[in-house]
Amino acid sequence: MRKFKLLTVVSALVLSLGLMMTPVKAATYVEIADYKEVFKPAAEGAANLTVTVKGTADEGGYLYLIKTLEDTTPVSVEGDAVVGELEEVKTGKVAFYRVKVSTAEETEVKAKFTVAGFYPTTTTNEDNGGSNYAVSYTFTNHLQSQIGKYSVTVHVPEGMETVKVTTPAKYDKQKLGLTEDGIRTVGASGKVAPAATSGVAFTYNAPLSGTMNIVIWALAVGIGGFVFFDRLRKAKA
Repeated sequence: MRKFKLLTVVSALVLSLGLMMTPVKAATYVEIADYKEVFKPAAEGAANLTVTVKGTADEGGYLYLIKTLEDTTPVSVEGDAVVGELEEVKTGKVAFYRVKVSTAEETEVKAKFTVAGFYPTTTTNEDNGGSNYAVSYTFTNHLQSQIGKYSVTVHVPEGMETVKVTTPAKYDKQKLGLTEDGIRTVGASGKVAPAATSGVAFTYNAPLSGTMNIVIWALAVGIGGFVFFDRLRKAKA
């Protein structure tokens, strides 16, 4: 009898602890249909980040945004059902931003952040001898549910041209664009399973001047002509 009572007490304690821990683990139960990130250049290498999330809140009424970069500062959050401010929380070493919403139905929130040091202020030497600005960004889905549609778009600084895109590796997966203002963009999209990643990596630099393009074209034509006539001479010999 005593053993039964002891077992009952232990079971009750375990259940209580589990209920107390539920808010910490709540992020794993959020359902995200659409998760969109857009990075735009700001001052001194910083980025203005806009995150738009469409999903269903957890039992506590929160929608969660994944904090992917350390030097991120919340600016604002808005949405038809938003009833609170962004709050940073952690599950182990993983950081999230959460916001309270007033509906159990699918809803959309838009949050804005500043991210220090997102854009490089110095160039990086590459294997081919060139020197360009390099951006690399990785998004990891730390939720236990799949993100139905994820997309990231990075705006290249004004006056710059994309030099090389290495992530996504396949060309048909690269989302290259040009805004109405003439700004180049690099992006990626698709479903992201739990613990899976997405993101972009690319280099950019100022475009070559018209004179430099002519010089390079002339050199290319000259070298090509020399090789052609040299092979022709050897064939006749």
